[in-house]
Amino acid sequence: MAKPSRRRASRAAFRARYQPAGTVTPAAPGSLEFFLVERYVLYAGWGRHLRTARVHHPPYPLQAATAADVDQTLTDVAGLPAAAQGPPPLVHYARELDVDIYRPHRTESPPAP
Repeated sequence: MAKPSRRRASRAAFRARYQPAGTVTPAAPGSLEFFLVERYVLYAGWGRHLRTARVHHPPYPLQAATAADVDQTLTDVAGLPAAAQGPPPLVHYARELDVDIYRPHRTESPPAP
């Protein structure tokens, strides 16, 4: 599988070939995988305000995966150090999952600097 990703107002881009390579297993609570994938609140900027929305879904059906031919400029554009050469150290795949997103709410504005 190959999925390109581009940002509209930036030169940041990501492209890689990947495929699942393990059995389907939900992330274990307390694990790095659980921390990275099991998110139940969305955040979005709306003008000068932040909006949040609750999300409900069953646990993601994670599988270990492999990635090859990774070509990305995300870290360069963000001013981060270059990633180490070689295959990515942590790659997972999850098939499509239906997600319910509830009505967003405006949060308090952050204090001015």
